[in-house]
Amino acid sequence: MSIILNRLDSRLAHGTVCNTWVPGMGATGIIVVDDVKCKDPFLVKLHEKAAPQGVSMATISTDEMAERFQSNQLENGRIIVLFGDIDTALRAYEKGYTYPELQIANITMPPGKSKKVIVAKGVAMDREEGERLRKLQDEHQVKIFFQCFPPDPRRTLNDVLAKAKFKK
Repeated sequence: MSIILNRLDSRLAHGTVCNTWVPGMGATGIIVVDDVKCKDPFLVKLHEKAAPQGVSMATISTDEMAERFQSNQLENGRIIVLFGDIDTALRAYEKGYTYPELQIANITMPPGKSKKVIVAKGVAMDREEGERLRKLQDEHQVKIFFQCFPPDPRRTLNDVLAKAKFKK
């Protein structure tokens, strides 16, 4: 098993992941880590149907991801791991799925009033979410970068938070 990408994208498995990142990286499997969606058989099946032909798809909890990772029981092949939000990515890490990098691709702006601001292309977050990402970076040494599509330049967390005026 080889984890080739850890991606935070509120859309999870969708066109950009399935049609660009999967073939571009030669991925053979996708793991969606989500403590709520993994309990919904309809959503699990929907994720499975979204996977390109020949690419495995699993939707599992943060606990199961940590357990599989620690016991080396993840799918064989080249795997893309998807998180839908910052809290899930942090929770999975703190439970034992330790990853070296996290790509931030899309965090949607909720409808109505929100404290969130657009900090990068396709990414809206508030100061508290920025602090949780800082925790992953500073306390756990996870390299965090913002990139939606392969040709997009990678932007660092520090750069994005500074431009959003989210100071420590």
